[in-house]
Amino acid sequence: MKAIGRLLLMIVVAQAARPVWADQIQGQLYPEKRTYLVGEPVYVVLDLTNPRNRPVWVSESCAWLDTRFEAPTAPKPRGGVSLFGCSGGTAGSCPGGAKEIRSGEHYTRRYLLSGAFQLDASGVYPIRAWHKVDIYADETSFRIAASQEIVSKFELTLIGGTEKELASAYAPILRDLNNPDAGKSWLARSAVVNNPPPFLENVILAMADNPQTTTYGISGLERLATPRAKAKLAVLSVGENPEYVRQMAITALGGLGDPAYCSLMLDIAQDSHEYSRFIALRAAGYLCGERAFPLLTSQLASANYSTRFEAAFALGNSRSRDAVPLLIPLLLDADPNVRRAARDALAALTHRRSKDDEGPAEALHRDWNNWWTSNGATAPIYGIDDCKEPDPLQ
Repeated sequence: MKAIGRLLLMIVVAQAARPVWADQIQGQLYPEKRTYLVGEPVYVVLDLTNPRNRPVWVSESCAWLDTRFEAPTAPKPRGGVSLFGCSGGTAGSCPGGAKEIRSGEHYTRRYLLSGAFQLDASGVYPIRAWHKVDIYADETSFRIAASQEIVSKFELTLIGGTEKELASAYAPILRDLNNPDAGKSWLARSAVVNNPPPFLENVILAMADNPQTTTYGISGLERLATPRAKAKLAVLSVGENPEYVRQMAITALGGLGDPAYCSLMLDIAQDSHEYSRFIALRAAGYLCGERAFPLLTSQLASANYSTRFEAAFALGNSRSRDAVPLLIPLLLDADPNVRRAARDALAALTHRRSKDDEGPAEALHRDWNNWWTSNGATAPIYGIDDCKEPDPLQ
């Protein structure tokens, strides 16, 4: 192993249970280069080999569906919090299909190394990688005959570099942004917005202006979090933009936590007639705190259960002690979804779970009311920046 420096590669292939497909595919995941610059997109290669004497057909699915990475010693990524609770998250899409691997041949595909970590400093990082490969029964059917999991471990070395060197590393990626090959353009766009250095601000602003790449641009703007990036997210949150664009932009801008955009979120929450108003309501709870209470309390009186549901979660985002007595009565709401929202919002604010969480609404309401009467003046109050699993009542 010393002959290959610090790169340590351990491959384990978990074979499918059906013996007819045993040893159908051999594979490994490894970094495309041994050393990367800090801030440079890291690519991992999936290498599959067909050892049998006939072709096989394997899936070409999305990275977020079939491949995952862990970097245990790396910090969490920068970016906003989730307005949708501590378990909130997003997904995406990418081109996929099926690929024939002939007997004895290799098939390789590049993936962007990404996940719930941030590789933003020089050092050596241990990486764990998993890939699930589905094997189709024949070339004309997408019927899955077997699945295998490929597991690899390796170390990745990051070194510091100048902005000029980093720009040079990005140059081929930028050339691929509009590649006619859908797979290459998707990978390039994902790489640009994954952990963008400041000098890519204009590129990402242009992506946000292009209807073909707006969703990528919004992700990049959130990760940049510069004044110009926030201003662009604000523009995308309103006006004649498509509803799905407004929803993404409001979610990104709200999660960045800049109170300067409190008034914008309140305006959207009051004026929009689509689902974006509910996202803005949650964002207003986070950005405005008690400044959002007049609007939120009016929403709690709505006959529409969805409005009460979202107002309850917005109160849970407020990090305000005064939100708790507004939420406790909602534990008796006629709608079970509103009751659940109130319960989860109380847990977010206090990091407490009641022993009566799964019991009758009256018992849960009584328990919270009694607890707040005894502890309301001194109990710590938390925000959605402080995500942790609520502690059960002892």
